[in-house]
Amino acid sequence: MKKDILKNEIRNILIKEDPMGIYFPDEKNIDEYDKEIDAIIELLEKFNNEKELLELIWQLFKLRFGNFEAGPKYKYESVSKSIWSLVKEKKLN
Repeated sequence: MKKDILKNEIRNILIKEDPMGIYFPDEKNIDEYDKEIDAIIELLEKFNNEKELLELIWQLFKLRFGNFEAGPKYKYESVSKSIWSLVKEKKLN
């Protein structure tokens, strides 16, 4: 799968879930999560399961936004589940 296509699919997941509440459809700010998406794609093949992916995503958001703003790990469960399903469907790892 080409990186641009993968990036768009992960972007759609993050925009839909919007764990940080920073996407505003009226503003069409679809690039809000691009730094996180790039980091996830770069590390994607290192994951063995959804649990590891969840941990990385949570740690990444804590690093980028701060512990308080990122919130609890469960907030990212649906994001990691959707991305992991995408990975398995496309056989990316």
